[in-house]
Amino acid sequence: MEVEIGSPLSIEQAFRLALEEARKGFGGVSPNPPVGCVILDAKNRLLAKGHHQKFGGPHAEVEAFNRVEDKSLLHGAKFIVTLEPCSHFGKTPPCADLLSSLPLAEVHYGLKDPNPLVSGKGLEKIKGAGIGVFSAPPSLQGELEEVAEIFLHFQRQKKCFVGLKVASSLDGRMGLSNGESQWITNAVSREQGHLLRAYYGAVLTSATSVIKDDARLNVRVPPFESKKIPVFLLDRAAKSAEFLKTAKLMKVRSPHDVFIFTGKDNENKWASVLPEGQVLSAPLKEGNLDLAWILREISARGYVSVMVEAGPRLSSAFLSQGLFDRLELFLGNKILGDSPEGSWSKGLRLLKLDQALSLEALRIRTLGGDLWLSGRKPESF
Repeated sequence: MEVEIGSPLSIEQAFRLALEEARKGFGGVSPNPPVGCVILDAKNRLLAKGHHQKFGGPHAEVEAFNRVEDKSLLHGAKFIVTLEPCSHFGKTPPCADLLSSLPLAEVHYGLKDPNPLVSGKGLEKIKGAGIGVFSAPPSLQGELEEVAEIFLHFQRQKKCFVGLKVASSLDGRMGLSNGESQWITNAVSREQGHLLRAYYGAVLTSATSVIKDDARLNVRVPPFESKKIPVFLLDRAAKSAEFLKTAKLMKVRSPHDVFIFTGKDNENKWASVLPEGQVLSAPLKEGNLDLAWILREISARGYVSVMVEAGPRLSSAFLSQGLFDRLELFLGNKILGDSPEGSWSKGLRLLKLDQALSLEALRIRTLGGDLWLSGRKPESF
């Protein structure tokens, strides 16, 4: 949506522009939410726009405010922001204080902030300054929720948001029975997979996957090459204890960003590789590491999201147990046939069609000759 400064906009158009701004913050702002802001003058002409660019940096409202060259044009102006302006001191001062100090006519907000430090307090502060406060049009609620879904999920449910990333053939295989799997998808899909690592901010995988590929699991595409990507490694039998000493995964991140979940009495096997407290003994469930317990532990450490990036066995376990919030499915334009052992969905074992999983708010994009499907798990699953 290309809009020049000075162009007239309706409130709905301004919100759509603010949503575009918010999306520019993907990968850089976590654990904060992506937020966009648009400022209209008293005659509803575009004055400025901005977004929250990185954690610890200025919020969207401040970014937009700083881009207004003639501050006198803020008399009677309108701020349109995708999330309620914050009202507490964190990494930056409260945005509600800034807005309350300006000669504005109106503030339009997309969503009320579920963070108890903010929830409603920012809006009340702005109202107290004599500024009109209005919520976004109902038609935009779905998009507003989706842009901030990770932040909203963590604040509302106190659980990390789980993305299940799968790269498979058209017939649902992640590899051949002989283990060959590189590459089912094309380079464009793999680049998008790197961007998803930055977006989710952390990766969960199995020791089998890391050892098989000597995977780095970092981000190797701009602008996130230097972004820190913590890794949660599931290794019940301590298969990776020696391997990690020379693994590429350890060469591209600090040992403090590698966490091991293992079986009972294995905690000390990584003592020469990882700092104390990085290795945890996880309980078992039906003979395997308890995935729900592991996700609770990750959440308790303050991680707001994690992307599961593993082979068919672990991917199938997360799918069949419903332990994911969004499926990120990359389909290469290949048909592999071969053994069903490479299937990422075999764990569902449905007996009736009405039990099938139907993703919500499904988005489909073409990436060269591949497809990228991204959809939310329904609450009923």
